Amino acid sequence: MTDCAVSIRAMAHLTRQIESLHARLEIVAMKSARARLLTYLDWIREPGEDRLVIKDSWKEIANEIGLSHEVVYRTLAVLEDEGLISRKDRTVELLNS
Repeated sequence: MTDCAVSIRAMAHLTRQIESLHARLEIVAMKSARARLLTYLDWIREPGEDRLVIKDSWKEIANEIGLSHEVVYRTLAVLEDEGLISRKDRTVELLNS
């Protein structure tokens, strides 16, 4: 691989990291837990997919979006009660998206 190709790959990697950090900062800046969690779920889903397999623990996700895990669990329950999401094991389906 040439030096130019290595540089381009490194810049692409850094660009993805910056975009990821920017998205996380936007999520953490949101005031409501509901908005943070829905935005996070939308951010990690593949385009056109409404079903997500959650790889990280909810505690890790809570930490990433600046919430306590208790708030994340309560918010998930509220979103499920409102019919916005459906959960089973490690899978979350975004409804009405």
